[in-house]
Amino acid sequence: FPVLGGALGLELLAALFLALFWGWQAAGQSAAALVAAVAAGAGGGAANLSAFAVAGPWGRRGMAAMAAGMASSGIVVSLLAGWQGTDAASLRFSPNVYWLSVAAFGASALAAWGRLWRLGGPAGDALGLTDAEAAHLLASPEASAAMEEAHAEDAAQPRGTARPGRSPAPGAWERRLRLALIGLCSMMEFGVPGLLPFLAGAVRGGGSGPALFWLNALYLSSMLASRGLTAVLPALRPPSALVLAAAQLSIFVFALVEASGRMGATAPLGATLALVGGFSALHGFIVTDSLAWLAGASSKAGDATLGGLFIQIGALAGAALVYVLVAAGVFGGSECDV
Repeated sequence: FPVLGGALGLELLAALFLALFWGWQAAGQSAAALVAAVAAGAGGGAANLSAFAVAGPWGRRGMAAMAAGMASSGIVVSLLAGWQGTDAASLRFSPNVYWLSVAAFGASALAAWGRLWRLGGPAGDALGLTDAEAAHLLASPEASAAMEEAHAEDAAQPRGTARPGRSPAPGAWERRLRLALIGLCSMMEFGVPGLLPFLAGAVRGGGSGPALFWLNALYLSSMLASRGLTAVLPALRPPSALVLAAAQLSIFVFALVEASGRMGATAPLGATLALVGGFSALHGFIVTDSLAWLAGASSKAGDATLGGLFIQIGALAGAALVYVLVAAGVFGGSECDV
């Protein structure tokens, strides 16, 4: 819990620093941009490792809310950047105002973290919230009684088993499977942003700015929607999770082929949008469901933290994979205006 607060605080301070010193140069390079990159990496990484452990005590619903909230940050800054404009000669407002706006969003996130701290803080195994406090946060009148009943059934259940309707006792094989799925799906998902300019170039009419905008918008919004809907969708069993992961992998391979230009600039925009949207939605559902399973099947907050670590490892692997493919000229056949 304190780690998440520290990450949010670091990013807020970085945004305020950038709002004041965006023009700072060192050795002819933008030192401010370097600060932005370091703060984003450190703060985002720490948040990924801690946020899911914080959400764990609220179960599947809380995990979906946390995952959707994290996905929404990409949409917020994209909308803000779109409003600002992309032509440096005709910006609606300066980069300093942009970073001040980002700082305002960061302050709201830190205020929400403070509210959770006041309600429970880090005491106890997870957040130390009483049943009544958790019920208040869930905004459900029945939550307190349901949680008391759940605690009573858990106490009466023999060690290593689970009551009907809940995640099974954490088998080592399924735990490994869930972590592997998180890593694999994250590798594909966070490799796609590097492919989007090439996919836009492969669209019929080729490389247009509007195509890239809509591809990016659908990529972000589909991930947000599927993460949020995980709260109400049925939990995945291992065979179903594997089938969906295989579907995501198939789309990823097809996207690589399309981005490489081997199909020519003939892909319909609608089909490419559906491809990216479905791909991102599958990622959001599989990863959030697996995180919720890890948090629900084990009393250890470290399992949810480990899931966040596998997201980070997958994201790094995906970015590195696409970088190597671009550097090797695999996408040389596609027009890329970016």
